[in-house]
Parts: sequence; C-alpha cells; structure tokens
Amino acid sequence: MPQHENDPNKSSGQIEIIEPVKFRPASGTPRLPRVKLPWTHGFIAATLIVGLWTAWYVITARSVSIRTDPSTALVTVDELVAPSFGGHWLLRTGPRSIAIEAPGYIPFRDDLMITDKPLQTHTIKLAPKPGHLRVEVSPVKSAKITIDDLIETSVPSTVRNIEAGAREVTVTAERYIPFSKVVEIQGRGIEQLLQVNLKPAWADISIQSVPSGATVKFDGQTVGKTPLDYELIRGRRTIELSLDGYKPWKRSRQVVAGTLVELPPVHLAKADGYVEVATTPSGASITVNSNFQGQSPIKLAVSPDKEHKIGALKEGYIAATQMVTVESSKTANITLQLEPELAAVQVISSPPDAQLFVDGEARGDANQTIDLPTHAHEIQIRLPGYVTYNGSITPRKGIRKRLRVRLKTPSEAAASKKERLRRSGNAEGTITTFVDQTLKLFRGGSVTMGSSRRDPGRRANEALHKAKLTRPFYFGVKEVTNGEFRRFLAN
Repeated sequence: MPQHENDPNKSSGQIEIIEPVKFRPASGTPRLPRVKLPWTHGFIAATLIVGLWTAWYVITARSVSIRTDPSTALVTVDELVAPSFGGHWLLRTGPRSIAIEAPGYIPFRDDLMITDKPLQTHTIKLAPKPGHLRVEVSPVKSAKITIDDLIETSVPSTVRNIEAGAREVTVTAERYIPFSKVVEIQGRGIEQLLQVNLKPAWADISIQSVPSGATVKFDGQTVGKTPLDYELIRGRRTIELSLDGYKPWKRSRQVVAGTLVELPPVHLAKADGYVEVATTPSGASITVNSNFQGQSPIKLAVSPDKEHKIGALKEGYIAATQMVTVESSKTANITLQLEPELAAVQVISSPPDAQLFVDGEARGDANQTIDLPTHAHEIQIRLPGYVTYNGSITPRKGIRKRLRVRLKTPSEAAASKKERLRRSGNAEGTITTFVDQTLKLFRGGSVTMGSSRRDPGRRANEALHKAKLTRPFYFGVKEVTNGEFRRFLAN
C-alpha cells in the first residue's frame, strides 16, 4: 500500500516511489534443520489402534433388541458409542442410559441393564398420557359424576387428566336412577365424549279419599291433602292418610320406577269411640260383645254409633252386662256392680264346740250351714287342746257341699300321720288323700313339652319345647275315677 511522508528537499507535487525487494537474511545466521514426520506410519498406527479397539468392542458388546409399545416410539441410547444395525444395538454389559419417546406417551428415561447374554431383547411399554372425558347429561341441567371413587365433580363438563384404562363412571342426580358404565379411557391427551340420559326414579301415583281433605304422608313425611297426584320415588314406601274424626289409614307398597301406582279410592272409617269400664270389685274380666278385652279398670276402643254389650265376669260373683253406644271420638264411662254369687256349705265338726274361721274371719260355731261366694276360701276349725284343721273349699252354685271334720288331739294326729306313711309304703315322696288317692311328689326340673312333627294328630301349637318347673307339686299316680270325683265334690 502506498505510504506518504513529507520531505523538505522535495518540491511539493513530486512523489517518491518505494520498490519492493527480495529479502535475504544476513550472512552468518544459522539455519534450523528440517523435520520430516513419518505421516504414513502414523496413519497406519492410528488405523491399527482403532481397528483393535473396534474388534475389542464388538467382541465384548452384546446384541440388544429394544422393542417398544407403541412400536413407533423413538429410541435413543445415551452412550458415547452405541452402534445400531437393523433395530439392534451393540452395547456393552452393565447399565446403559436410554430414552424412549412417542407422541401422546410419557417419555421413558432410565438405565437398561445389559446382561452377559449374547442376544437379548428388552420390551418397554410406554405409559400413555392422561386423557379427557367430556360428559353431557340429560334431561337434568346438572348431575354429579364419580370416576373410580377417586374423581368427583359436576357435569356437564370436561373431566381432565384421567389415567388411561378401564374406569367406572357413575352419574347421579336427585330423583333419577344412577347411571353406571365402564369407560375405556384412551389417554394420550385424547378427549372422549360420553352422553348420559338419566332415567326417572319415580312412579306417578294418584290418591283419593272419601271424604276428601285427608292429610297424605309418604314414609312419615307430609306431602299434601287428598285428592293428590304425586311422583313417588321407587322402593318400599309407606302411605298414610289421616283426617280428624276418622281412623288413620296406612298401607305399604312396592313402587317401581316408571310404573303407575294404581290405588283405589280410600274410604276412611269413622274414628272409634271409647268406653272406660270400672267394676266393683275391680279385677273383673271385661268382654265386648262376648270377646275378652282385659281386666277392669280398662279403657276400650269400640266402633262408633253402634250398640255394644259390655260384660264383667269375676269368680264368685254374678256376671253383669250393660249396653252402650258411643259417638266417634267420644268417651263413655260405666261402672258395673258385681253381686256375690253364693252357694251353701254345710260344716260338720266333732267335737261340737269348735269355732269356724273363713278366710281368717271368725264365723261362729263350726257346726252350721253357711252361704259363701263361689270362689276358693281358706277354712280353719279351732278348738283348744286339738290340732287346728286347715283346708280350702270352693262352693259351687247348685251344689250343696258338705265339710266333715273331726279334730284330733296331738297324739292322734301323730299316729294318723304314721299310719298314712305306712299305708303309702314310702316314707318320702307320696301322700294319700282323704278319698284314698295316691299322689307322688315332683320337685321340679326341666321337662320336654309338646309333640313331635311325626306324631299323628299333632296340632300346630304343640311344638316340642323345653319347660322348667320351679315349684314342687303332687301328681296322681292313677287317673281320677268318677267315684273319687263325686266324693271330692261332696266334701
């Protein structure tokens, strides 16, 4: 490149040209020796080293086939040297880092353990990415969806990020039958559509009553008054009608969704009237139209506006009856006076100076005929110096009973007891009655009562069962004869 400089000896306007010359080193300067490198030998040595290393790698490596699901996935072996031929890799033994990727699947990045096996195949299945489910529901505007009891949300909407695979989907809405279906979620980010048409869970019912205006309850919940049209939820339902002045009406029905509940008009019965029954004395058995109801005093429900026969029965008293009519929801009070029913009992005592006691009450001389109510009485005959007689007697109307008693001195009583024991032949466990009946003592225990199913003539209420006797009792060893029974009645 031309260079310019100022020379005071040169006139202005003249330019000096500098010519290039060949450089020559100064004489006497030492020269460096030329180095000749053996390039050919180096190349051969390097090739030999690479060949030896390649042979060593091929000999020590293993043929590895990596199969993927999906088969279109891209496989990358993250190693310095990882040759592949036709879908096979030559990899040395030990853990080798690989990466597998495919659209819509979760990438796989991990170590693959290469074994000593010369030929080996490894299969790796990629997990699909979550999918999405768009749910449309009718005829309701909103419902609840549950997926595998894990995801719960409202629909219609799109439920996102659902793991791929078979999923149980349940859609519920109030007053509709739950919808349930197993949906195969494809995953890979794909959005699927599920259309749900819910079925009604009710049935139509029409209720009429005579008279109308009755309160209607379903399962205890008031819903209106008759006449009433209603949508009743399926299942076993209790239907109740109530109206002042009338008896409640109650029925149970199985309701099937979509099936009309046919119910005829309900004719309500008037409410019962009530009768409060008292008797003198109390404890009498009360009947209504000859049907036993309980013991007095008692409050009874009877049909209104009808005449009813109220009866009172008590042992030892004459039965009493009274006719009564009660209005609906009203209460009538009656008191029945029971008159004693008397029967004669002749008492004959020896010695003649003894005193008679009936139910603990002194009645005078023991030798007399006395009228007693026809129920059981405790009888005592006392005389100083003699053993007191204790017994019981039940007078019967139309039967004149006679009681003969001979009081015994203490020594006579002891001798009589000894004789009875001798005659019975058993000092313990048996006694002989005054009509010469032999009774055996039973001290209680467990017994089996009833009849086997195989016994002929067995009744339905005669099932075999265990019973426990807790009190001792005497039982005759032979049947009672007619003569013994007549002697018993006479005394």
